[in-house]
Amino acid sequence: MLTVTQSQDGQYLLIKAHYFYTQRIKNIPSAVWNPDGKFWQINSSYAYQLENEFHDEIYYKTPFWVIFKKPKPDYTLLYNIDKSIIAPSLMQPYKLYDYQEYGARFAIDRINKHGFCIIADDVGLGKTPQAISVLLDRVNNGAKKVLIICKKSIKSQWADEIDKFTDLHLTFVTEKTGDTKAKRTKAYNAISNSQNGILITNYQSFLNDEAIINSLNFDFVIIDEAHVVSGHGTKTNDAIQRVVSGKQCLFLTGTPVMSKPEQAYGIISISNPKYFGSWKSFKKEFIVEQFQGNYTATIGAKNLSKLRNMIQDVMIRRTEYEVSVSLPKTVEIPINCPLDGTQNTLIFEINKKREELLKEFDCLMTQYNKNPNQGLYQRLQQTDAQIKGLIAATQATADDPRMFYMSTSQYLQKNFLQFVPNNYKYSSKVEKLVDIVDNIVDSGHKAIIFTKFRTSALLIQEQLKKDLKLESLLYTGKENESQRDNNINLFKNDDDYKILIATEAGAEGLNLTVAKYVINFNLPDTAAIYTQRIGRIRRVSSTFNNVIVYNLLTDNSKDTERWENIERNKNLEGALVSVDEAQQEALINAMKNN
Repeated sequence: MLTVTQSQDGQYLLIKAHYFYTQRIKNIPSAVWNPDGKFWQINSSYAYQLENEFHDEIYYKTPFWVIFKKPKPDYTLLYNIDKSIIAPSLMQPYKLYDYQEYGARFAIDRINKHGFCIIADDVGLGKTPQAISVLLDRVNNGAKKVLIICKKSIKSQWADEIDKFTDLHLTFVTEKTGDTKAKRTKAYNAISNSQNGILITNYQSFLNDEAIINSLNFDFVIIDEAHVVSGHGTKTNDAIQRVVSGKQCLFLTGTPVMSKPEQAYGIISISNPKYFGSWKSFKKEFIVEQFQGNYTATIGAKNLSKLRNMIQDVMIRRTEYEVSVSLPKTVEIPINCPLDGTQNTLIFEINKKREELLKEFDCLMTQYNKNPNQGLYQRLQQTDAQIKGLIAATQATADDPRMFYMSTSQYLQKNFLQFVPNNYKYSSKVEKLVDIVDNIVDSGHKAIIFTKFRTSALLIQEQLKKDLKLESLLYTGKENESQRDNNINLFKNDDDYKILIATEAGAEGLNLTVAKYVINFNLPDTAAIYTQRIGRIRRVSSTFNNVIVYNLLTDNSKDTERWENIERNKNLEGALVSVDEAQQEALINAMKNN
């Protein structure tokens, strides 16, 4: 699959594609590779040759009709819904925005037609209120038992919003599963013994208790953060498909998903296996694969027009540009953090050890191929784990060398702790973080600090307490549900707590608009998670005109590499779900007129 954008002056087409397509691109006259921008460039006069060579394998970021000077297409039919459908209102004081009401009506219409729908509105636009309106509609039309599967971190938020904006507590036994098997069993029994009920559970609890949950015979299922289940054939995907089979379903996701055809298949086939047909036939029709060593990798899509039409018939996605409300402006500030002598020494020693282990791994693999045995296999596993540990150690070094004191790995402590002086104060990254937090607290605002590791969260918490006499709150995977819920309540409602330190456990679903700042102590692996982090504070309910995002980037580290990747990809939507100007216009008109 190729992504094509027209240059601002209209003279060139800029093409990004997997190297698999290189030879075919070279067949296009004037094709030149730009090594700095990592794209191909051709003269716009050869657009037809490009289209003829790659017909229906091209995603036109600049719309096809603009490049080829064609009439603007009419997408009106795509957004037609049954005008008799009325989206149930939520209890006062909450009133759905017009675009949310339309989204709920669209979802109801598609559920009536296909049995399922996907609401994929951008992060912060309020998918949960739309889902609750759809839930009310299903209840009004006979659904008695409802299952909501979401991330562990937002179970309480779901329960609170259902209680706040509906009167379902009058007729429903609303239960949310707890941390323990006993609490979960109590919730299941309550649903089982009731004529109607709502069960809110998280993915791991669902996997643990799939059999009993499936036996409760739910009428309607809501899958929140649906990108979790997009992997076709995964354990989670298969389990969700079993519980959803034969039931109406609503999927919610604010993370751009379905940039790959198999992700679209993974989500949609859960609710309606007949929609795309078999996986084998789907692959043959829509997926471009390449054999890479011992496996086959998806490198693109074909028959894009048909695939896009099928997806967009069951999915609604709006960004802030298609709705009548404005999200806060995002101001991103990269902060460069130089390496000090201790960090440089550590990185040198880590890289040296890594080279040694890679050579050892190759030797072991050669021996194992000649004489496979359990002893060699275990040594291979151990060596591989050590190599992976060294990659994490490099990131830890970029964050702060004191992380080695907190490591539970005897291997890392044995080999590298000696290079961290006893009097080491802190890295430039931690120093700059403390300065930023100090200014934020002085201004009276609140901030969320995101980090990939709980150890760095603990280090940050201790440093803020030491230097600023500041108490901060943790939100990681180690606190139990009640602790996390309590910390979120304190952060939202207690002015004494200005700082929340979170791992990726807090990157999705939470509404934390009391904060104006996000500080990325280290960056996530993907642009999607980066967007989710910012989405905790950049929401339609925010009272701020802008939100500030500080990105702390240690020089010559994974930080800078990840930042370059995020900068390159964060504004790119998946080719299968994005809309061009004509489709955007049709969607806006539909929301006004329907």
